[in-house]
Amino acid sequence: MADAGLTTKTLNDKALFDKAWPAALAFFLALGALPTIIFGLLVSFHELALLPGLISWGICLTVALGFGVLLGRDMAVMAQLVRSLRMSPDELPKTTNLAVPGMRLLGQEAINLVRAERLNQARASDRSAADHALLERLPDPLLRLNASGAVIWRNASAIATFGMETAALLRHPDLRAALTEATNTGSPVRQSIALTVPVPRNLDATVIPVGGLAYVLIADRTRERNVEKMRADFVANSSHELRTPLASLIGFIETLR
Repeated sequence: MADAGLTTKTLNDKALFDKAWPAALAFFLALGALPTIIFGLLVSFHELALLPGLISWGICLTVALGFGVLLGRDMAVMAQLVRSLRMSPDELPKTTNLAVPGMRLLGQEAINLVRAERLNQARASDRSAADHALLERLPDPLLRLNASGAVIWRNASAIATFGMETAALLRHPDLRAALTEATNTGSPVRQSIALTVPVPRNLDATVIPVGGLAYVLIADRTRERNVEKMRADFVANSSHELRTPLASLIGFIETLR
């Protein structure tokens, strides 16, 4: 379909002829009107003999007719070229087959423009696929929410961590507040969240607004917080256990004094 409507065969196509002749007639009338008026005036005022005037007028009309036909045909082919570029997204014609140099250049520029646009689209598609693959392989859970706060996509880590049940996370007031703040400010917002169901978890959520959507990156800090709590409890217990013997020893020393 790449060259459909653009080869010599299309000159005999009835649809193309039906589109070309009105333009050809308009160009012929526009190009032939001025010579007709000039030769008519010259002959009327006897500035030019009738026979040479008719011959010159005929030559001008023939040239005007030929140029009008070529230009009208090129306009029809150009319209079909633009339609082909729009309707056939997978292929591009190699040549424009336009006769008038200016129209040929215009057609070639149209092809080059569409080719560059499709190249940019292909590159953007490749970048989008690479970005999606990167997000899918993140070790931390990542959720994409629409404007109403519903999950429209989650990466593999989010599925492994939460399964399909993210209602408790999304209903958490701290996360809702972070979503509202991120939407209003347009800047990322980080918020600590303590979940009790389905299992106790301590999470750090980073909400990133992007074009009407919101990405929620989750970092599970449960193990780290548990280790910190165990360390704090150990220090508190050790201090308490050491405080009693030290108090007795200090009292004994005071007694000896």
